[in-house]
Amino acid sequence: MFLYIENFIALVPRVCQRKPKQVEIHLLPTYWKLLALLRGQNSTAITSSAGGSNSLNSSIHVLTKALYTEFGSVLIDKASSSSMVTPKNLQVLRELCTNIDAV
Repeated sequence: MFLYIENFIALVPRVCQRKPKQVEIHLLPTYWKLLALLRGQNSTAITSSAGGSNSLNSSIHVLTKALYTEFGSVLIDKASSSSMVTPKNLQVLRELCTNIDAV
């Protein structure tokens, strides 16, 4: 699974610029599912995971950063309008993006 996430991370900057709609159709639904994997963990564990303590969390964090770099706050808007994103997952995304902004 981590290899797939790493592939997504590598694709984001290359594909977002040229084909953002394809990213929206194919990558974001997968990202919403990955975001759901973080459910049940506290935000401190999620936002501090970039240090490598948990490779899945770390990979999701890096993917979030790549998507947020490309989409900006539109990423949160897309999550808000997606039926795949629960309110709790939307809150996790907001916390992750706030942490990215703080860096």
